[in-house]
Amino acid sequence: MDKVDSSQFQGYLVGQVIAASVGALLLALEDFGGFYSRNYYLGVETYGYIYLGSGVLTTVLILMGLAGLLISFRAAIISLQAKDSATFEMLEHNARTSMKGAGFTVLLSALGAIVFAISSTIDETDWWLDGGFYGAFIGGLLVFFFGKLILDRINT
Repeated sequence: MDKVDSSQFQGYLVGQVIAASVGALLLALEDFGGFYSRNYYLGVETYGYIYLGSGVLTTVLILMGLAGLLISFRAAIISLQAKDSATFEMLEHNARTSMKGAGFTVLLSALGAIVFAISSTIDETDWWLDGGFYGAFIGGLLVFFFGKLILDRINT
């Protein structure tokens, strides 16, 4: 197990920490999406939002997405804290762990958005994705991207 100067990976690791934490905060605090429908015959307007706590299934899925980002966050923090005791094996393991957590969150948020879009289209409602979706999706993509850069640098 060769020791490695982790400062050459520090920018990527900090990027992972920032992307994972901002993504998790947006997913937890912002709406995932919303919808609007109007029944012209009855004159009734309906607004709705999908967010943490808006339903049992929604809450479970959002918590699962949060768990993926928090796993990524933890793996990046462990690599950052290692400093002089870091090894290539440890950095590679943590990069792969963070990529798995982020990939899970990206897939989960993409599937959630697809299901939401299809169900809203069937009901003929106007719908939109909001900060929670974009935080989870883009934050997860960035964590995955930085993890890939770490692995590429280790393997060269």
